[in-house]
Amino acid sequence: MTVTATTGNPITVSNNVAATVSCLFTNTVGSLIYYVANGGTLNFAGSGSFASGNTEFSGVSGGGSGGTGTVDFQSGTYAGNSTLWLQINAAQEAATLNISRLMVGYGGNSTFTINSASALITGNGGGGNNLIGRSGAAGILDLKQGTVTMTASGNEMRIGYDNQANSQGTLTVEGGTFQPWQHGQ
Repeated sequence: MTVTATTGNPITVSNNVAATVSCLFTNTVGSLIYYVANGGTLNFAGSGSFASGNTEFSGVSGGGSGGTGTVDFQSGTYAGNSTLWLQINAAQEAATLNISRLMVGYGGNSTFTINSASALITGNGGGGNNLIGRSGAAGILDLKQGTVTMTASGNEMRIGYDNQANSQGTLTVEGGTFQPWQHGQ
């Protein structure tokens, strides 16, 4: 499945609907928004790549806060120099995400739960810092199992990043390995 749309929402999941992409998924255009409405779930269970720019998952058409949908990276390897931008809840099981950076709860509340020993996220640092909670939103990154490695130069993890009202960030490492970038690496 190849997404070539130049604007808009390449995938929209309606209220209380579950959709699964189980084939090779390729997005050739960056900075598109995947819309998952209230109670909806978008599962990725194949492999593929996201184009450079923001890969944004939102519960509101056009992006922004609100919505209770979920994106779930169940399996496969997803590559690309993309920023994974979560404004809805997310989960990761036995998938591998090779991304530039991670933004959880930036512009919309989000909890990202990683819960498989086979889960792997590698951030290459392209494009700036990682964020948990920004712009009046709450972000939670909950690592139960798996490995999150953000060791590229300049790939810092910013938690509760700005001083806007209601900006809150939480990083919980219950298990697995979390390796952030450190000055001097």
